Amino acid sequence: MERLIADLEDATQNLPGRIKPDTVLTAIDGWDSIGVVAFISALAERYPVDLPADSFRACVTVADVHEMLQGLVEVPVSLGLNKYYPAII
Repeated sequence: MERLIADLEDATQNLPGRIKPDTVLTAIDGWDSIGVVAFISALAERYPVDLPADSFRACVTVADVHEMLQGLVEVPVSLGLNKYYPAII
């Protein structure tokens, strides 16, 4: 959770400590189109997941994003599989 919050703070240009797990995403300063794209890019670099757009849009709080990420890990395409499996992030 701490790394996720740090990535979100970086993406939205917020000072450390301002964003908490129960923070509503739309209430975050910098949560605009640029901030969202920067955050999704950071997640794509850090975690081996393909974020389903519907699942991401359904997230209301930072904790919701964390929970979604915990439930997803993509099996490498090189294995010929395109499914999600539980993971701990």
